Amino acid sequence: MDDVFDLLSDGDLYKVLRLVMVNSGSAAYVEIPIDETAALLSKNNKGKTSALNALKLFLLPEINFKACEKKFGFSSGGKVYTGEESFSYYFPSATSFIILEATNIQGDFCIVLHQNPKEALGYNRIAVPKSYADIRHLFWNTESDANQGMGSHPVDFNLSTVQQQLMAQKGIALIDQESIRTALYTRVSPTKPETRFCLMPLVQLPKPPMMRSIKALLQLSFDIKGANTKNLPLAIANIIDSEISTSKEPVNIDFKRIHSERERLRQEANHIHNVKNHQQNWLALGKSYRDYGLNLRTWHKDVAGLSGAIATLLNQFQPEHEVAQEQLQGLVSDRKRIEKSLAGKTAEISTKNGERKPIVKDLEKLNTSIELAKEVIAREGPVIDSQDAFDISNYLREIKKEAEVELESFQNREKANARLEVLVGNKTKLATKIKLLDQQLAEDSQGFLSFLDEHSATILNSLNAGFKGLSQEPMFVQTQAIECFAELFELENDQVLFCGEVLDNFQIKSFDAQSFRDNIIAELDKLRDQQEKNEKSIDELNRLIKAGGELSTALVEEKHQELKEIDDEIKALASLDRDQEDLQEKQLTLAGLDDYLESLEVEKDTLNNQYIECFAIEEETRKKVTSIEKNFERIKQCDTQLQYLKKLIAEDGETVSETVDTDLVLSVDEVEQHLGTLETLQNTLKNDKQKSLEKFRAIISGNVLALDAELAHRTDLESIDFSDAYQKLRSEFENIESKEKEHLIQVRNHNHETSVEISLLDNMARAIKNFEERINAQLGSVKISNLTGVTIEIKTLDGFNTLRRELANHGSTSDQLMEDSFYQRLMDFCEQYLTTGSGYGKLDLEKIVTDVKFVYEINGKKESTSQSNGTSGMVNAVLLAILMRRLVPEDVTFTLPVVFDEIGSLDEDNLPELRRVVEFNHFVLLVANPNNNGYIAQHIGRWHDVYLHNVTEGEVVNKCLAIYVAETESLKTVESQASFELA
Repeated sequence: MDDVFDLLSDGDLYKVLRLVMVNSGSAAYVEIPIDETAALLSKNNKGKTSALNALKLFLLPEINFKACEKKFGFSSGGKVYTGEESFSYYFPSATSFIILEATNIQGDFCIVLHQNPKEALGYNRIAVPKSYADIRHLFWNTESDANQGMGSHPVDFNLSTVQQQLMAQKGIALIDQESIRTALYTRVSPTKPETRFCLMPLVQLPKPPMMRSIKALLQLSFDIKGANTKNLPLAIANIIDSEISTSKEPVNIDFKRIHSERERLRQEANHIHNVKNHQQNWLALGKSYRDYGLNLRTWHKDVAGLSGAIATLLNQFQPEHEVAQEQLQGLVSDRKRIEKSLAGKTAEISTKNGERKPIVKDLEKLNTSIELAKEVIAREGPVIDSQDAFDISNYLREIKKEAEVELESFQNREKANARLEVLVGNKTKLATKIKLLDQQLAEDSQGFLSFLDEHSATILNSLNAGFKGLSQEPMFVQTQAIECFAELFELENDQVLFCGEVLDNFQIKSFDAQSFRDNIIAELDKLRDQQEKNEKSIDELNRLIKAGGELSTALVEEKHQELKEIDDEIKALASLDRDQEDLQEKQLTLAGLDDYLESLEVEKDTLNNQYIECFAIEEETRKKVTSIEKNFERIKQCDTQLQYLKKLIAEDGETVSETVDTDLVLSVDEVEQHLGTLETLQNTLKNDKQKSLEKFRAIISGNVLALDAELAHRTDLESIDFSDAYQKLRSEFENIESKEKEHLIQVRNHNHETSVEISLLDNMARAIKNFEERINAQLGSVKISNLTGVTIEIKTLDGFNTLRRELANHGSTSDQLMEDSFYQRLMDFCEQYLTTGSGYGKLDLEKIVTDVKFVYEINGKKESTSQSNGTSGMVNAVLLAILMRRLVPEDVTFTLPVVFDEIGSLDEDNLPELRRVVEFNHFVLLVANPNNNGYIAQHIGRWHDVYLHNVTEGEVVNKCLAIYVAETESLKTVESQASFELA
């Protein structure tokens, strides 16, 4: 073959490398290299070609086996397998896998197919950027000694584990068809990560014609010897279809539109004729319907005027009577209600005044107790350095105890002397303490707590205020012990925690240098006050001891009074918080009660005024009611007569308007005259209505328009349905002349457009011829075997060619529709040779292209007789390369295997030439035969006895028995210099 013409020139390589079937077809585990020419050996019906047919599952963007016959076309011996049969063959188990190893410019990768448990007959695919050697262990353990050393499935082999491990190796799941198409057919691009797994880059978007082309070429590659004569015509038809679909002027002929347009025009002509036949009925209907409308408007106007006049009279009498009657009843009710309300208000005011008195007394007691408590706190608080009522109460109790002791001493001379001795002793102690404190102030002493850290000083001061009075500086060991002890206490949000637990009733008292000095001053004041009281008590006891009975009695009485006052102060302090709460609550209660009493008084005054006014109006209204009733009955009878006339009209099927004309003013006599006129007008309306209905029914029965047949039985001319139907009829009859003219123009246009569309068949024929010429131009420089040249002839359907000739002669300017036989031929062709669905009107080229004939030239002589299988295979291989080149970019080399079945039937001399032609066009030749022979081994040199070994151990899935791990057998050229020694 000339090197000038290389159909698949070197470029970016996209190549399939290996096909692996796991528990699929007849294979327990079969691994077939498909990147080099080889022979597949096994007995017939073992599954050699079925295994290779699995490539369709990878190269077509499908996700299930539904409509399998159209998607994949799996067949054998003339039998086409269903989706259920195909699915059960390729994926009989959840552990069934089919793996394709391929390579592109980014390196090797694998696509793994497996069952989709979520969809009937469905399968999913996972793409992994790894060579098959990296993932083989997931499917087959080659190190196992099982099955006579051929290996076995991994332990715990299951779908979930395989999926997880594949995804862990940066695998991606290609689930929907759009993502599959993008990955499979989009040239590798850094901006689209999924194109890392591109198998076959296309020059066009993967639309349906392109997919059919790929499928047809796959069929041809699996039958390179041309046993099935349909594969090549299908491939060529779909490639032409794909080119036409993407061209600027696609050949789409809508025969269905032509037929439907003709049917529409025919029906329109019949309709125009029918409308013109009912012209007289329409004129009669129009006159009676207009008369009816005029009389009905007059009737409505008279009724509206009469209703307005009666309404005016009723407005003069009836409302006045009703209002006056209601007003009188209301006034009586109001008067009784006001009387009852007055009595209720008076009783309620008396009750509320009774509730007020005890509240006032309680408030006086509470105020007295609170004031006493506040005076005590103000008086004694500075003395004990606390404003807490509880602390002051305890302090008063101590004072009370002292007072009780003094009281006893006043009543007994011996106790008085003993008490005097104690007081004299206290006098000395108090003087000593005061002197010490004065000295500390003068010397500006810091005090014991000043030598401790702030936390420790605060804790000791809070535990006992007496620590502030210590002045000695603690030793270092003492300081450490105190600080360790203080660390047991924590200060947190005004609470003290001891060893982590809250101490209740613990008041935090901070300590600092200034507060220490202030405390000394406060302590001095307290001691001096005690000193003063101690001196007073000494004086009293001295007087008591020296005095007689009257002084003693006076002092005892004074002490009793002092004790009583202390008790009152303690009680006031103890109840201070409660008294303040009670005071506030009772003040609010009293204020609310006073406001309510004030509102009651206002309401009572208002009710008094209402009662006087209501009684006066009631008397005036009684007189007015009597006057109105005399004029009311007469006008009511006139209104009853009018309502009766309205009812008669309504019973006749007419809508009675509720419109009222209030501008017409009539007397009662004039109202009676108008009622007589309405009765006469009613009879006229009946006559007009009957005539209108008769003509309307005649038109409806004539099917002038597609109206509801139930309208013929309607009796209400005022309904919306009747009005709509009348307006439609009116439009139809009034526009029938212009519609007839427009119809004739449309007929001429239809004939012209039909002629133009039919002429597009010639464009299709030219497209087929042009494709044939381009292919032959490429075949012209190809040398195959002993042939001088090869060309092809694309045969088309006889009916297609005949129709073009017949339709070329029809008229295009006539204003008459053509005969039914003409359109019947179009319809027959449409039903047989047009695609259906969204592309209706497009020629089905798979049916138009019926055959592809080879014309062979040998030594200048052309003949179309069949050649040998080898010659046909070589020509098909070249055509496959040419056709494949039309699908992929020019700078891409796409390599896939081509299959020659039953290679043993091929002439021995043709086999090396067949291999040369196939490999020259960058394909891989896979030949299939039941057994090996000398010339297969010689010219192929590499073979796979795929189904030689079967499973002998372990669980078998379905009929999946074969084991083959790609250990190929082959011949190797022996160098001529080699020497052999006989044993």
